[in-house]
Amino acid sequence: MTVSLVTQRVIYNGTDISVAMGDYRNQHVTVSYNAGEYFYIGTSVPFNNIWVQLNPVANHTPGAPIIQVWWGNAWTSVVDIIDGTNQMQQAGRISWALDINKGWDCEQKSADVGLTGTSIYNRYWLRMSWAAHYNSQLDYIGQKFSSDAMLESMYPDLLQPAILEGFKTGKTTWNEQHFMAADAIVKEMRKRNFILGAGQLMDWTVFEEASCHKVAEIAYQAFGAPYREHATEARKRYNEELNSRCFVIDSNANGHIESMEINDRQGWLTR
Repeated sequence: MTVSLVTQRVIYNGTDISVAMGDYRNQHVTVSYNAGEYFYIGTSVPFNNIWVQLNPVANHTPGAPIIQVWWGNAWTSVVDIIDGTNQMQQAGRISWALDINKGWDCEQKSADVGLTGTSIYNRYWLRMSWAAHYNSQLDYIGQKFSSDAMLESMYPDLLQPAILEGFKTGKTTWNEQHFMAADAIVKEMRKRNFILGAGQLMDWTVFEEASCHKVAEIAYQAFGAPYREHATEARKRYNEELNSRCFVIDSNANGHIESMEINDRQGWLTR
């Protein structure tokens, strides 16, 4: 599964790279970024974070990202930016918050936000830039809830080199499976009508453990009959973890985390 073009579009320097940025398996884009260029991300709902999977190809440090959202027919700056990519030097999460006195508007036409020559309709648009040049290979922009470090603390056997190699020759991480687990969680939340898009899941940390259990289930299933019980147990732990959590969901899709959305327990997954 990849990020749907209905829920996310990515435009860089006038080029639509949505398909490549939504595919964590096979595609990537080599970027030689110059100051003043923009990455535009258009989504079906407001959001407060993205996971950027990248491989830096040169040691340039362009500074912290500058992030703006479309509100009141103009670009307005967000606040509280946390750059987990360390200035595009590593894969990581970039998160932010909307100014408490401002909002985020859904624009009917992409051309109206400055994307001349495009016809992408009814999206919430964000643009991101940096103060200086950098080079990088971008592999994916989307969501990821867990990491191998956390997986190892819960399923240490899966990080043994022999296990990784047994899954696939040359495999050194479970990165692809972490993305698959995030897809599964988002799909589950949409299936139960808790969200319209992944952006409404405002607190990604809530899903870390559930994601690890899903990664383990995917891995054990691939090893076949000898690991069937392991897969069943991982699936059970995945469901139990989701069912026990209270989620922070932007239920009114305004881009702000409000007290009622933090305390509301409607996010529980019950069966």
